Amino acid sequence: MSSSVSPATRLLQQVRIAATDCVLYFHPESSATVAMGARAAAEGRIAASHRRWPVVSQLRRDVELIGLTQVQVHHAHGLAKWFSVGDAKEYAFDVVVIRLPSERVAFYQLVLDTVKVLKPGGRCVVVGGNEEGIKPAAKVLESVFGKCAVMGHAGGHRLLMSVRGERVDISALQPLVAPFDDVQSFLEVSHVLRGSPLSVFTRPGVFSWEHLDEATATLVEHMHVPERADVLDLGCGAGVLGAVAGRLLKHGTVTLVDADSEAIRCATGTMECSGTARWRVLASDVTEAVRDERFDVVLCNPPFHVGKTTDLTLPVRFIEEAAQVLRPGGTLQLVANRKLPYEWELERVFGNRRTVFDGNRFKVLSATRE
Repeated sequence: MSSSVSPATRLLQQVRIAATDCVLYFHPESSATVAMGARAAAEGRIAASHRRWPVVSQLRRDVELIGLTQVQVHHAHGLAKWFSVGDAKEYAFDVVVIRLPSERVAFYQLVLDTVKVLKPGGRCVVVGGNEEGIKPAAKVLESVFGKCAVMGHAGGHRLLMSVRGERVDISALQPLVAPFDDVQSFLEVSHVLRGSPLSVFTRPGVFSWEHLDEATATLVEHMHVPERADVLDLGCGAGVLGAVAGRLLKHGTVTLVDADSEAIRCATGTMECSGTARWRVLASDVTEAVRDERFDVVLCNPPFHVGKTTDLTLPVRFIEEAAQVLRPGGTLQLVANRKLPYEWELERVFGNRRTVFDGNRFKVLSATRE
């Protein structure tokens, strides 16, 4: 764990947790937050869920290292994991702590999930920055629980708390999330790709969830998948590339990986309806889950936005790690905004590159492992 303490973690130190409390953390930013709760609730039960696999992996490693045996960590957005194994009503918590996510719909979903599992008299605690939307979040809590108190300030962040009474009012919030307040609800959209219809399953927060991304559609039309290839869809999102690749195979396998738990669920639905014979969807930090395997083709539309800014750190990792999991003669095929300088990275990592398609907005590039 990092020695520096963030403003959010400092504020959460003010939250009083009893030894027998059951505490649930949604979207925790660090292991330190969960560890504080676990030490305070030594006789209680601690659960945490986060949709980003790298965060979950680190949480699990730290929990094991510290020896916090009463902590469960789930790779999920909100209660999705609980609903996959049983009725969430079986779970009741004295405290639910939400680290404010950047997406408004994601926060609304977490508040609605909190209502489902928070005991009467239990506390809903939300921490976040002024620039992250913590002030509007206070209005949300007030509308649902009736009251919301500001418990502290630190470093441009606020700590909010609401207490659940016998009644809550989700009438204003639920329509903003419906039908996706039901974790089993997906948006199913049909697209015609490479001449055949494909049903794609998506949910809020998954990349390009309401429409087919133009860059992905460009790669679909120009990618080359041999009939007997083992294919990796790297950063698969809703699984479009993997599903189309699977249909182009006569023999071979398709593996789809993503760090986002909602993307994993969506891609699984897409693949189940794709007609592909041999496939799997795995949670992975880039190629972590398949590092010891080898593929003939890696397909990807690398994410390059962090908020509103361009950051090529992750695309460069995609290129470097793709080279490590390709067989000799295997190809990385990626699509990019034509202004992004991926050619240099392909030359640096592979020693070669080829422009497969150069359009007005997007380009498809490939490189071969020698």
